[in-house]
Amino acid sequence: MHVGNSAYLAQVVIAQPFNITSGSGDLVLRFNLNEIFRTPHTYDLANGNYSMGSATLMGQLRDNAADAFSIEYRP
Repeated sequence: MHVGNSAYLAQVVIAQPFNITSGSGDLVLRFNLNEIFRTPHTYDLANGNYSMGSATLMGQLRDNAADAFSIEYRP
């Protein structure tokens, strides 16, 4: 997600290491767009539909993106 510059990039850490080998299963990466608008900050497009140039709004989007992704291994 582009939010202006590096100060607003969301950092995500996967808590558990994993290895994928040929034919051993699937790695499923999901992005929940709803999380960009609700957790931990409620981001209302009616009040903030243009985030570029607003440190507050870009920071909210960055914070909200931190838990928008999930990763799952399926054997």
